[in-house]
Amino acid sequence: MIPALAPLFSGPLQPFSTMLRLPKAGEEVVPLSRVLAGGLTEVLQNYGGDPDLDQRALLSVWSKYYFSRLIPPVAAASLLRRWRLPVAVDQLGLVLNDAWVPEAFVLPHGGEAFAEDPLDVLQPLVLENLRPFIEGVCAQVKLSPKVLWSNAGNYLEWFVGELRKAGFPASTLPPFDHWLEQPYDAQGVRNPLFKPVIYVELPLAGDAARTSWQWRQRRVCCIRYRLPDEDLCSNCPLLKDPQPEASG
Repeated sequence: MIPALAPLFSGPLQPFSTMLRLPKAGEEVVPLSRVLAGGLTEVLQNYGGDPDLDQRALLSVWSKYYFSRLIPPVAAASLLRRWRLPVAVDQLGLVLNDAWVPEAFVLPHGGEAFAEDPLDVLQPLVLENLRPFIEGVCAQVKLSPKVLWSNAGNYLEWFVGELRKAGFPASTLPPFDHWLEQPYDAQGVRNPLFKPVIYVELPLAGDAARTSWQWRQRRVCCIRYRLPDEDLCSNCPLLKDPQPEASG
C-alpha cells in the first residue's frame, strides 16, 4: 500500500489496495527490466509448465494479469487523486505468485502530486510503461503488439465502467474517454488504446421486456483459444453466436 493513497483505495477501490507496494525487506522481487531484457522465457516456462504450449497465447494470457493489476490502481491514482507514480519499466519490480503471474508491483517511492492537464495524466503510464513493456515482450515472443494493446485497453475500458457503476463523479472520467476515443494523441501519433471494445446491439428473443441487448465485443482476439482447454472468451470477436450473459 502507498500511504498517501490509502484513502483512495478504500470502499469500491479496496480490491486494488495491495497491487502497488513500496520495497519491503525480505520480499522476493523480480526487476521488470530483467524480464524485458530476455527474462520472459523463464517466466513463461514456469507459468505455462510446458515448453510446447503456444508461447504467443501464453504471453497474451499472462499479460492480462500484468495489466489488470497495474492499470486500475495507477489510473485511479492519476485521475482521482492527481498523483504521479513512478511506473517506468526500469523502476518497477514484480512480485510473482506461485503460478508465476504478477501479484503486485513494487515502486521505488510513493510518488508525488501533480497539476498537469487532466487529459495528459495517463501519458506516463502509456509512454513509460505500457509501450516499452509491450514492445519488449513482443520482441521476445514475436506476438503482434496489437494483441497486448487490446488486452491493456480492455482493462482500462472495463475500469472506466466500474468507476461509473460505483458512482464516481462524471467530471473525473473525461481523461479516460479521451484515451479510449481519440485515434491519435496530441502529437499526431496513433493511439494504440483507441476503441479496444465496441458495443453491438443484438436482437433478444424470448424477453417481453426487452427486444435487444448490448454485447461488449473486443476488437482484437486475445488468442487464448490456442491453449489447451481454453475456449473463446465471451467478448471475443470470433464468436459466431454471442449470448446475452456476455454483455458485461
